[in-house]
Amino acid sequence: MSTILVYIVELPVFNNTFGFRVFLKELEGYKGRPEDVGHGFVRNAHKFKELYVEYCKNMPESNRVILMPESSAFFDVSQSRFILLSSR
Repeated sequence: MSTILVYIVELPVFNNTFGFRVFLKELEGYKGRPEDVGHGFVRNAHKFKELYVEYCKNMPESNRVILMPESSAFFDVSQSRFILLSSR
């Protein structure tokens, strides 16, 4: 369960959206009951839909930025952080 929370916390889009702290607290409430985590996602399905719509609207600009040469260094650092988090 803690691994899931670490990955969610690392997502910038999650940190900047719908009551992230409230949602994180809800997920933390499922410690010891990982089979119930899905309830938190179902209860917030409408918020995830809004997040996905926003993602789709921004996708062309995101793709443009990702393909910029200077983005390579950023993604290299991000990948290194992810590998470090995964090895914990």
